[in-house]
Parts: sequence; structure tokens; C-alpha cells
Amino acid sequence: MVTFEQVLQRVFSDASWFVKTLIGGLLLLIPVVQLFALGYIYRQTDRVRKGESVELADWEDPGGLFVDGARFLLILALFFLLPLFLAWLLTLPLFLLGPLSWLPIIPVLFLGAPATAGMLVAYQEERDFRVLLEVGRTWRQLNRTFRFWFLPNLAFIGFVALGLPLLPFALFIGGVVIFPFFALSIRHVEMVERSTLIA
Repeated sequence: MVTFEQVLQRVFSDASWFVKTLIGGLLLLIPVVQLFALGYIYRQTDRVRKGESVELADWEDPGGLFVDGARFLLILALFFLLPLFLAWLLTLPLFLLGPLSWLPIIPVLFLGAPATAGMLVAYQEERDFRVLLEVGRTWRQLNRTFRFWFLPNLAFIGFVALGLPLLPFALFIGGVVIFPFFALSIRHVEMVERSTLIA
């Protein structure tokens, strides 16, 4: 199993990583055009899931990136943005509790990226949006891969929090590292489980 540190090293070993992530961060600043950046993260995750290189790919096939970005946005909306919005609504009646009113948001922030990654990988494997209805699958995947994603996910949340002044760039850089890493973790667990069943 490739570790989170190894994924970081491979991503940033690319001599042009700064330019590639700068492009992604700039694209995330612009509504609709954001889909190109999301498509890049989608493609990067898919490449790693298939066992290809972790290094950042070149920016190419803009039409395909746009379509893949729309796919990723749907998954992101269902498993992160919508739950985050619902959690925020729960904070409104709790405003008298001060900082404690934000408690409903914490589980969503913590589970949002791994849940989204799990369903992204499931969709990429089956290419069928009906897989997104299998919410129990998400929960099982989170449990099976917990030991791999727990600490990297905390690092991702911390990185994005520290990068708030440059949020689009922090989100893009975090995205091209954390989503492929989650895909590697899921792939590793599935391979181990298959080999156990065969044995």
C-alpha cells in the first residue's frame, strides 16, 4: 500500500506541479469554469484508481474535463455540499449556544471528503449513476478504509483551513492529493479482500 507521504512526494516531484495546480486554483475561482478543475481531479482520481501514475497529468482534453467535472460536481453535491447545507440549517436554531451551534457541521466536514471519494470511485468503476443511491455502500467503505483515511483526512481539513486566504488553490491542491489517495486506499482494501476470498 502506497502511503499518504509517498503520494505527496510523487505529486510534488513533478517539475511542473506548481503551474498545473496554479491553473486548477485559478479555474476554481470562476463559476462554471470550475468544472474543468473538478474534471481534472476526477481524471486524476480515475488514473490512480486504475493503477496508473500518481504524478499530475497534463491539462488536456478540455471538453472531456468539463463533462467529467459535471459528473464529479453531482457526486460532490450529493455527498458533501448537500449534507453541509443541511447541517448548516441545523445550526440556525442553535445560535444561542454560541460556538457550540456549529457542532452539526463537524461530522460533515470530517466525513464529506472520504464519503465523496468512495462514491466517486464506485461511480468510476461502474459508470452508472444508480450506484449513488447505494448509501449503505458509502458507510461500509468508510468503515473498511478508516485506518487509511483518518489521519490524511485530518491533514486535508487542516491544510484547507490554513489555506483559507487562498481557498481555491488550497482546495485544488488538496483535491489532487487526497482524492487519488482515497482511491488508492479503496483499491488496496478491495485487493486484499479479494485475495483473502481466493485463499
